[in-house]
Amino acid sequence: MAFDEDVYWWGRYQLRGGNLTVNDSDLVVPPGTWLQAFRGGAADAGIVVNGGEFTARGTRSAPTWFEAEFAGDVWDGIRVTDGRASVTGCHIADATEGLALTNCDTLIATHDTFTDYQVGGITSESTAVSSIDSCRFTGAANAVYGVYANGLQTSPCSIANNTFLNSGDYDVWVEASLAPDIAGNRLQATGAGTLYGIKCYEIATTPQLRGSIRGNTISGHGQGGILVQASSPRIYSRNDISDNNSFGLDCRDGSYPVVESTDITGQSIGVNAWNGSYPDLGTFQGSFPSGYNSIDTNCTYYVVNANDLPAQTIKAQLNWWGQAPPDTTKFYGSVDYTRWLVEPPGDGPQEKSVAAAFPLALGLGRPNPFSSATHIMLSNPRQQRLAVSIYDVAGRHVQTLFNAEAPPGRSWLSWNGLDTKGRRVGSGVYFCRLTAESDKKVSRVVYVRGK
Repeated sequence: MAFDEDVYWWGRYQLRGGNLTVNDSDLVVPPGTWLQAFRGGAADAGIVVNGGEFTARGTRSAPTWFEAEFAGDVWDGIRVTDGRASVTGCHIADATEGLALTNCDTLIATHDTFTDYQVGGITSESTAVSSIDSCRFTGAANAVYGVYANGLQTSPCSIANNTFLNSGDYDVWVEASLAPDIAGNRLQATGAGTLYGIKCYEIATTPQLRGSIRGNTISGHGQGGILVQASSPRIYSRNDISDNNSFGLDCRDGSYPVVESTDITGQSIGVNAWNGSYPDLGTFQGSFPSGYNSIDTNCTYYVVNANDLPAQTIKAQLNWWGQAPPDTTKFYGSVDYTRWLVEPPGDGPQEKSVAAAFPLALGLGRPNPFSSATHIMLSNPRQQRLAVSIYDVAGRHVQTLFNAEAPPGRSWLSWNGLDTKGRRVGSGVYFCRLTAESDKKVSRVVYVRGK
């Protein structure tokens, strides 16, 4: 069946052999619709929307189902090309790919359930905006992924608050996407045949576009928790990576992820790095905070630096290693683990740990020189009032960055080259002054005013 006009589809339908195709028009599926597809001897059996919008809605009282007609049968699923898709509260089962988009403007999927797919639950390729929220994914025995997003480095992608249970070799596979945000997901596997919870491949590596992995729970995978290849995402905000077989974090092919406030427990190797990869596990230098991770003693190695010699040093300061001092035999290769925490970080900074690891310090601006904004690290050993201000070379006050009570720990301040009246300052050298209750620190930044 092929349509060249908008289609409003409601009720119970059987799709027997061939595709339902809508060209340059919209297909709307309201709550209560039930589609059963049967391939039979046909080459295709699915829903295809070309150049239009696919909209499907379901509710608790009126669920919307898309599934194969007979147990064990497989249909193609829903494919949208050069259009848009919005799917909420739907059940999509037994498909090769549950929902597949190519060259689309927008994908929005919320509160949907994808089960028994053969390849993947959701495939999003070259789609301008992808938002996948509060969905559930469980694949067939040989499924490849729960969600695959390939944005060709032009597409923001949010994958948040979803549940993945044996969803495929990879629960989430993000490739060449611009600043993906993978947050608050539960990724769980129970079979040795699975590979990783999250795979990031060829993600942008600049600080503003590197993407983030935050607040996820990742467990039970046959190979590891997170795989980063030629990618440098921020991994932070209490990710819990536990009981995956080999690696907590596996870094390959020139990856430089920044890791902060992440718990890595119960793997053979906590963090593995090779083929030109150097994760930032904890250092005062960098564009983003790092460190304050917990990598426990229940492993063969905390950190493995398996890069070819002569290898650089992996920075791994300011972490809890299950004991203080850490077991030095569990570091392989060149790893700087000095300035360790003396107790677990928990949900917030403890005075004892932070005082030992965070002396009063004011970092250099990053970048420096700068033209749009520079980021300055502030390290504080205890609760006290701090003031941080910018001055010119004549000692005149230019801008106040911070003036308040500050908890112990580390934070980052930014200056955008504006004075207190919102005027852009002239090019030149400026001084950032930190004033504490009993000490002062100064660092220098260079501002280059754009045309």
